[in-house]
Amino acid sequence: AGALYASGATVLVLQLPALDATDNPIANTWDYAVFYLNGSKLMELLQPDPVSARLAISGRLLSDSVSALTFSYDNPSFASVRTVSLDLQTQATEHGQTVSQHGAAKAKLRNY
Repeated sequence: AGALYASGATVLVLQLPALDATDNPIANTWDYAVFYLNGSKLMELLQPDPVSARLAISGRLLSDSVSALTFSYDNPSFASVRTVSLDLQTQATEHGQTVSQHGAAKAKLRNY
């Protein structure tokens, strides 16, 4: 059994329609994508339904220099969330100098 994840300030769980071999959605069948922090590492996990054509992703490293990450939601009830905002800061040392970056994004969701 793997870890259980729930959306929150540093974790985003997305329920995606499972896809068949021709990339068509499979009715009432779901894959789950998880974005989470592990220390300063931003990770991605994809857990497809057994009938889905998607391949599992078991902890893909997206960044190893995250200094701050915040997901925020437009509704406290996750079933009603329509917009997710992301605030991400990274910090790394390159050639003896500290390099910092800050980015923000907002995404609209389609809830089923």
